[in-house]
Amino acid sequence: MSDEQSAYLNIGGGPAGLTAALYMASYRRRVVVADAGASRARLIPRSHNQRGFPDGISGQELLVRMRAHALRYGADIRDETISDLRLDGPSFRAEGDHRTYRVASVILATGGTDVLSDAKGLDAAIAAGLIRLCPVCDAFEASGKRVAVLGDNPSSISKAGFLRRYSNDVSFVIDYDIPRGTIVAYYPECNTLIPLWQLAQEGKRPAAKSMPVRIALE
Repeated sequence: MSDEQSAYLNIGGGPAGLTAALYMASYRRRVVVADAGASRARLIPRSHNQRGFPDGISGQELLVRMRAHALRYGADIRDETISDLRLDGPSFRAEGDHRTYRVASVILATGGTDVLSDAKGLDAAIAAGLIRLCPVCDAFEASGKRVAVLGDNPSSISKAGFLRRYSNDVSFVIDYDIPRGTIVAYYPECNTLIPLWQLAQEGKRPAAKSMPVRIALE
């Protein structure tokens, strides 16, 4: 594995990382972008909150366009995962898949990682655009539709409250234990409270907390 010198190493090739790369390249700085190809933006079927796209744009198309923009101005974008980063004297040492980078500055734009339910069928539903992961990115697409929020902790209810700005029919599907006597009045943000035990096993008997909801594509 060879060593490579660069002024800037940008770790992350999502919208934030590509924006940073574009600015650094336009400032005539040598910047290398290590893109692991796992940006959450690629999962957005269509978003209407991106400037310059009044008709909306898919997350994947946005990434393609932003990548091409940064490349045109001179950014060096590579399909590579950085597995280790540390200070090494006056510079940083980063271990990639194919080489070791020694750089003066590092821009961390790694984004976030979703902590998902273990519900069966979840991956297929996300791929089909039926389940969204970011209310800020996707809430507009739910305008006037029936919406269900799957939550695994009480703080998830705030997402249901946010979505009430877009729909009057919001249900909160709870993936954690609550007393059977709990009523919707405790959760005024949503129209319907659906405990997990009510959905599992055709509603015949309570489900353990670890039993996931089954998500079916129809």
